[in-house]
Amino acid sequence: MQLLVNVDDMNQLEKLEFVDNITKLGLANLFDNEIRLILDNVVLASSRNSNIISREEDGMYATALHFRLLTQYGYEVSDGLFFGYMDANHDIFNEEKCGDLKGIVELFEASELNSGSENVLDKAKSLATETLQQVLHFGDINDNVDTKKVDHVLALSSHKRVNWFDVKWHMKLYEEDKKVNLTLLRLAKLNFNIAQASHQDDLKDISRWWKKLGLIENMDFTRDRLVESFMCSLGLASGSHSKSFRKWIAKVVLFILVIDDVYDLYGSLQELQCFTNAVERWDVKEIEQLPKCMQLCFYALYNTTNSMAREIQTLNGWDEISPLPYLINANDHEDIKNTRDLENFLQKVHHCVYNSSLIIRLCNDLATAQAEQERGDAPSSILCCMKEYNVSEKIARKYIEDIIENAWKQMNGVECSDSSMRAFVDIAKNAARVAHNLYQYGDGFGVQDQDIKRQIKSLLVEPSILG
Repeated sequence: MQLLVNVDDMNQLEKLEFVDNITKLGLANLFDNEIRLILDNVVLASSRNSNIISREEDGMYATALHFRLLTQYGYEVSDGLFFGYMDANHDIFNEEKCGDLKGIVELFEASELNSGSENVLDKAKSLATETLQQVLHFGDINDNVDTKKVDHVLALSSHKRVNWFDVKWHMKLYEEDKKVNLTLLRLAKLNFNIAQASHQDDLKDISRWWKKLGLIENMDFTRDRLVESFMCSLGLASGSHSKSFRKWIAKVVLFILVIDDVYDLYGSLQELQCFTNAVERWDVKEIEQLPKCMQLCFYALYNTTNSMAREIQTLNGWDEISPLPYLINANDHEDIKNTRDLENFLQKVHHCVYNSSLIIRLCNDLATAQAEQERGDAPSSILCCMKEYNVSEKIARKYIEDIIENAWKQMNGVECSDSSMRAFVDIAKNAARVAHNLYQYGDGFGVQDQDIKRQIKSLLVEPSILG
């Protein structure tokens, strides 16, 4: 598909803004090659003249946008870009040089791509956060659009949001932009509606499988969260090439929830040890002494996992069944032919998997700790922290939030040496983003509140109005 404008007529800032709009409107997959060409051009122009961005009319805004987009798309960018906005020792940002609210918002967004080695970005986030909180608190914003942006970014940065979940929000914001490209906006709405129709078909297929499985009818103590599970898979990969992957992930999430409830709400210690042995040995003989519902649960898990493994084996032309079928998107990993290749690949990305899993676990704890404690469940990380360090819940929560921030820095620092690794890391990051989304305002799985229902309707039921 060809671009809708002539980028050769744009200055460097306009090119960056165009790429940013394409990305936020959910169109990046349609213009991947064109985006790369534009950003390559920006990098080339910057190498010839390092001040070409900062000399634009909106200095900090342009610089921060330049840093964020290039970093986001895998280019190596130095935090030295921000030295011009700091004192001589690069210790403190000069607030007068940081520009208007638009620049501060973009500085905050850029700071979220910190990979742990950029002390400058820590200082940038501290300044931007404090400034934006004060602006919001004292109501020093005249423009309603700016108020929405500040409120949105402080709630959760773009880097930690699932982009596809945010597309409609960006459409509404873009409609109010004075420089709106109506053709681009209409394309974004059409693209969303086409994708939504495809996602509805995916959900119908999963729903038929779930009903045929009949598991939930025999386990009335567990949560039935079919749509929420599918939404999780949609957050990991929303593209048309990921249909099979979404179905596999939705099935995985459903089993995670069911088995979690078996362990938390139903099984005795002896029964759970038996169930654990059966899974570890992958042997149906281990479950003969278990209650009927736990036997059905294991059989469903066993058959579904083996079925998914065979599907992936067939799609990839592998000579053996993968032990971890749900981790790999067959369309993105053609170089993985067998278990040994898979083990070598996972060795490269295990830090990313660890940090993504850590974020998921801790986001869950932040949202569910109080309710779980009242139910008498196992202690959460927050309660463990309170007891270990003899601190208040508030301090413990801040400690957990800092661990999450550090985990994000570790993931941001992962170097993607090839397209397969980049695809995997993107999915791992999206898994963490889904966790932020689910647990931002409470337990998105445990409690089917209005926020999660509203989001489901927006993503899967209500089309974008073309106008």
